[in-house]
Parts: sequence; structure tokens; C-alpha cells
Amino acid sequence: EQGEKRNTGTNMHSYSFSKEFIDRFSEFVSSVKYQKYPDYAKSDYWEYHAKCISVKISGNMITIGGKSGYYIPPSGSLIKRAARLSQNPAQLMRFFAEKLYPPKKGPHVRLLSYYDAFDAVMNHDPVADIDLAPYRINFKSLSMKDEVVSSVEEMKQVYFARSKYQLNPQMVYAYYIYNIIRGYISDKPSTILEIGAGNGNLASLLYHSLKPSIIVVDLPETLCLSMPFIADLFPDAKILMPHESHSYNPDSYDFIFLTP
Repeated sequence: EQGEKRNTGTNMHSYSFSKEFIDRFSEFVSSVKYQKYPDYAKSDYWEYHAKCISVKISGNMITIGGKSGYYIPPSGSLIKRAARLSQNPAQLMRFFAEKLYPPKKGPHVRLLSYYDAFDAVMNHDPVADIDLAPYRINFKSLSMKDEVVSSVEEMKQVYFARSKYQLNPQMVYAYYIYNIIRGYISDKPSTILEIGAGNGNLASLLYHSLKPSIIVVDLPETLCLSMPFIADLFPDAKILMPHESHSYNPDSYDFIFLTP
């Protein structure tokens, strides 16, 4: 058994990988790239949340957990969903409350779920308070583009990881950002840089949809969330880890992970 011993976060997820990936990941966790960084690299916020990220390597399994930055969607398995709800009575009560008493829509509502907010913005619902100033995004026009996801219902149909995960609020937000990007670019970019990717929801969506090389720059602890998440979603992707980045050609990799 090998791994970093850190304060366990509120959420955990385990992945099974090949020995080759486990060895490379273990080398990163033991490397200078992971162990040493300047004192000014982290704000007080991230000084705390980095300590909440847990990484455990055992055999062919990597188990990760955390709080901020850990937004891995819940499993799509009905059994796992039921088990997760049964272990969290408060979440179970919220689930039934939302089904029985859905929030009323209208201009008087100012706090919506990510799901309702996405639909409100894309449809110019009055509750979204859309101001069509010259430099504001016209989401109504944007939603007419074929490559743009115009509603949560459509999102459920096209969600690339739906066989493995449910949609969660952070993935809905990733689609919101994706829509904006698609509104500003006509050609598919060859390379995309994301700074502070968390567990990689947006990066995974952009890779699946646009097929660029993705460069992710993040704290070493947070990369321990995104690298397994990405590698599990795209097992055939060519991945470069931070301790392997002495010299490389971006065109030779699908994902390049770097520390600041």
C-alpha cells in the first residue's frame, strides 16, 4: 500500500488502472513536482483545501477524495445512487422535497439550481435578468447554433459520460462555459489551456467535443484528482504527467498536466 496520508474529504472515488499508470502516478506523488513548491503558491483558502485532498494507492487502485476542486459527478448506477442517498438522510429529504415541491418559476425568483438557471439563461427567461447590452452574450441566438447545448434536457441526451456518471451542477456549469466558447470560435482549436481545472469536468467535455490537446495547470494535490478522472474517462488518451514534462511536444499528447 502506498499513498499520501491527508485529511479525508467529504467525497471519495476509486479507480482501477494498469500497473504502468499506477507506477507513473506513484512517481509523480513522490516527485519534487509534488513535494516542493514556493510558499506563495497557495492562498489561505487553498492551503486548507489542499490538505483536504486525500490520495491512496493500493495495488491497482487509486482512491481520491476532497472538498473544493473535487466535483466528480455521482455514479450513474441506480444501486450506487440509492446507497449514497440512504447514507445521507439530509440529501434524501432534499431529493424528495424537490420532487414534491419544485421551486416556483417567475421573475420573483432569484435563487435557482444550476439546472434551472441554465435553462433560464439559454431561454432568456425574465428570472435570468438578461441585459442585451452591445457586449453581452445573446444566449437566445447562441442556443440556435447546432454545436451549442440549448437545454438541460438536451444535455442529458448528449452528455458524453452518461453511461458512467450522472449530471451534477458542476458539469452543467461546464456545459455553460462550453456554450460560450462555441459562441466565440468557429474553428476547433488545436490546443486549449485550462488553469485551475479541479477534477477536470470542463477539460473532459472540451476534449470529447473538440478533440484538442488539453494543457491543465493546477496545484499538485488537485492534479491528483484530475489525472485519474481523465485517465478513467479516456483510457486511450496519451497523458503527460508533471514530473515527465522536461521536454515535450504538445502535439504528441492529448492531455498535459503541469504544476504552476
